Amino acid sequence: MEVGEQANLIVSPRFGYGSLGLEPNIPPDSTMHYDVELLEVKYGPSVSELSLNQRINTGNRKKDRGNWWYMRGEYSFAIQCYRRALEYFDDTDLPSLNTEEEVHILLEERLKTYNNLAAAQLKIKAHNAALISLEHVLTCQPSNVKALYRKAKILKEQGELESSVKCIREALSVEPNSQSLLQELSTLLATQKEENSKRRDLYKKMFRNTRDSEKTEGETQDNGNVSNCSFCYSFSS
Repeated sequence: MEVGEQANLIVSPRFGYGSLGLEPNIPPDSTMHYDVELLEVKYGPSVSELSLNQRINTGNRKKDRGNWWYMRGEYSFAIQCYRRALEYFDDTDLPSLNTEEEVHILLEERLKTYNNLAAAQLKIKAHNAALISLEHVLTCQPSNVKALYRKAKILKEQGELESSVKCIREALSVEPNSQSLLQELSTLLATQKEENSKRRDLYKKMFRNTRDSEKTEGETQDNGNVSNCSFCYSFSS
């Protein structure tokens, strides 16, 4: 569009307010029509040109937008917003003269965003991507309870029960009275016990089948020897 130009925008529910709408004004699955006029064009500064506080403020706006989408169950849109927020929480090429406290705030917001990103990725079953996001958190904060809990969930889904139990135990060392963690640990241990029982039963069955096979083979050989001896005896008489 050129400056001063007018247009009618037709926005499908997928790119608007989705199946939830925005009550009371916008019903579910609404197609939106916007009459717009382009008044002015301004080019914003690149991320590297922003001050640390500007990065934090802009990143938080995008993270909050991601949280809004997440609460609506629109996890793909939430992921896009979280990724965009992370660009502003990057601590490379920071302008000079920043206090340690300001840089720490930037780091904290980045780790929160990675945690939120992992939660959204979990919702769409993007487990490997979620693990990468969680590693960003746990590398800086090994005792981050939310990250440990979410990592345990992924490992459980992937069948790595022992590693999942380890993560929950680490989280409990930080929050020993957390009922959700205690419940998750109890569930994991019960699942682990059941899996071990199934594995033992499988090994017993395999061992029994092996023994039965060897026994059958031995009996076949014995029957063959008796038949040969009977043949020899009959011939000699």
